[in-house]
Amino acid sequence: MATVSQRFRVGSPYIAVVARRVLDTRDGTGGVPAGPLGPHGMVSLHLAGTQGIPATGVRAVVLNVTAVNPTASGSLTLYPDLTNRPAVSNLNDVAGRTVSNLVTVPVGANGAVDFFNDTGTVYVVADLEGYYVDGPAFHGGGFLTSLTPQRLLDTRDVNGVTQGAPVGPGGVVQVPVGQVDHPQAPLQAVVLHITATDTTATSFLTVYQDGTTRPSTADLTVTPGHTTSNLVIVPATSGTVDIFNDTGSVHVIVDVEAYYTQPIVFQPDLGGSPFTPTPPTRLLDTRTGTGGHRSALGPGGVAVLTATGVPDDATSVLLNVTAVAPTESTFVTVYPGGIARLATSALDADAGQTVSNLVVVPIGPQGKIDFANDRGRINLIADLEGYFTG
Repeated sequence: MATVSQRFRVGSPYIAVVARRVLDTRDGTGGVPAGPLGPHGMVSLHLAGTQGIPATGVRAVVLNVTAVNPTASGSLTLYPDLTNRPAVSNLNDVAGRTVSNLVTVPVGANGAVDFFNDTGTVYVVADLEGYYVDGPAFHGGGFLTSLTPQRLLDTRDVNGVTQGAPVGPGGVVQVPVGQVDHPQAPLQAVVLHITATDTTATSFLTVYQDGTTRPSTADLTVTPGHTTSNLVIVPATSGTVDIFNDTGSVHVIVDVEAYYTQPIVFQPDLGGSPFTPTPPTRLLDTRTGTGGHRSALGPGGVAVLTATGVPDDATSVLLNVTAVAPTESTFVTVYPGGIARLATSALDADAGQTVSNLVVVPIGPQGKIDFANDRGRINLIADLEGYFTG
């Protein structure tokens, strides 16, 4: 376990922001050409020194990336400008369907990030949710405390916290988060896995801090007949977050994965872990045996991964997890190895479709992380995006 002084010297604290649109190829937002990205098309987005982001000292940005109206099923890859494109994807899109995924990506030496489209044509939208900075918390950033995922809300149930009814058009459901793990320092932001199901109309969900103006961004696009999920990092200093539904009605499920505390100068002992981004590295691929498991997971099947490429004092990892063509609509749970399977989800996938989600997961004893499938047969991929040290 790292000492407090070691934690201050290694890794990056996080600064949460009110979600704001920084890229939209439909209209040229972000200074990029207006129009879709074609096959093998790429745009560069300069971020350092813009949108309230410092001009120097930024290690990585957190973007909610949306693929709009793709003409073919393909993928998007984000990576630092002026570097080689990695052989991984951050978002898998489906022809004719708008999908989103949260992405944490290092910025290039020039402060820019590249977006690469694999196949077909697609419009790309990116909303900034926060960024990681060099140096200790007095730069204005806070540290992360990862949790064993906990269910905070399920509008399908009635248990005194949830409403027992879907969220209607223009409706807002409140989610109390202030007592999550009883942090010693005030909350800065929470990391939530949001799932939308039983949707009656094409719509979107926006997650934001209670008591503030709802931003003009979307965290999740929902479509009738599909269960859709995404990871969200949302400011939470008020202790409550709101989830807004635009059109139709939808049931909403919320699992909390982690939280960031507010920085308190000269009080480093309040805990939490700084972040170190890494080049995307494939740790698990059940199609090839990467990670030690070579076969699709059946109903209730579990793949056990030993986290590699992280230091001994790493407490949690940031993984982009991809479900490849499940035989039935299912969900995947990702959790620390060595504990009972959790009643939460990290990824929801329709039959026959490939979908990705970002996951923050604590590392269990002996560096183990478990991936459990609910129904049908499914192949899984997990790419390391970074780690948190204790």
